[in-house]
Amino acid sequence: MQSMSPENFSRQGHAALKCRDYRNAAALFRKALELDKERNKRRPDMRYLSYYGLSLAHAGLSHKVAIEACGSAASKQRNDPLLFLNLGRVYRLAGKRTPAIRAFENGLALAPGNGLLKRELGLLDRRTRPVLPVLARNHPVNRFLGRMRSNLQNR
Repeated sequence: MQSMSPENFSRQGHAALKCRDYRNAAALFRKALELDKERNKRRPDMRYLSYYGLSLAHAGLSHKVAIEACGSAASKQRNDPLLFLNLGRVYRLAGKRTPAIRAFENGLALAPGNGLLKRELGLLDRRTRPVLPVLARNHPVNRFLGRMRSNLQNR
């Protein structure tokens, strides 16, 4: 029988996340966080709190609580790029592009070579280049061609 340790609950939570069983993952990460707080009252591992928030957001339960959990984790342990990755993902799931971009950029400042952060930031890339760079971005021809390009890419 496995011991009731935060690490075991966290491992099971990651497995549940991978299987897209988000409600179960949230419950497992919450249990890992509770056990870790009992064990390490001074410095609990903020990754449990961060993954708890990410699981809540994926489950669609409460984006507000998910943002608070991930934001709290990132502010308490500012040197961990993974916490900013999870915070950015939660913001993205909540439809908040600007804070998501800011979180991913904060994570990249800590770990410039992190491929996951780069990928997530690329998904939220602000704007593409104008179709005709010789014309202004807001020129009617560029706007029309830009809409056509966007429609073709979305098909």
